[in-house]
Amino acid sequence: DPSDGTALDLDDPHLLAPLRAAGAHGEWLRRQAHRLVALLLFIGVAPLAIPGLVLGILLGGHMGQERILGVRGPCKVERWRPGRRGPGLFSRLSFDRWPLLLRVVRGQLWLCGQQPVKPDEEDELRDWPAYRPALFRYADTRPASHDPVMRRLDAHYYAHQRGWAEDTRILLRGWWSRLVGRNRPANDYGVPA
Repeated sequence: DPSDGTALDLDDPHLLAPLRAAGAHGEWLRRQAHRLVALLLFIGVAPLAIPGLVLGILLGGHMGQERILGVRGPCKVERWRPGRRGPGLFSRLSFDRWPLLLRVVRGQLWLCGQQPVKPDEEDELRDWPAYRPALFRYADTRPASHDPVMRRLDAHYYAHQRGWAEDTRILLRGWWSRLVGRNRPANDYGVPA
């Protein structure tokens, strides 16, 4: 009770269940599966992504760099900056994330997981049960992808729900939401801008 500082000691262990430990059984296998799927996606998507990337560059877009906290600490990742006349289909098909698949293969990112944070936001991670910076995440399914409150809620939810099925769900829903434009900001009429 915050008003007088009293606390109850709960004897029932089912009311407060612990989250899985960061090095839980099966993490190594999941990591290798993420790397393998990322490599297969990189190779499979290359015939479409490379011409799309060249077209995007010709229309004024470019690949910049952004610093984030990766799996092993701070690192630089590629970030697509579209031009004024850039093809929206390029981002909708997630071709802008195609170079980042190599970051997953190298072990700097997970394929599915939590939204990465910048090095200056590292203090926020102390409240998170685990940190799994990823290429595809819950934030891909909604327009307000950089909301810090939602990022923290997603981090806690993913730490509790992570597994093979949840990773597959994030990958498919994130890709589909980007494809149909659900993650784009809406105008006053509810139509994607």
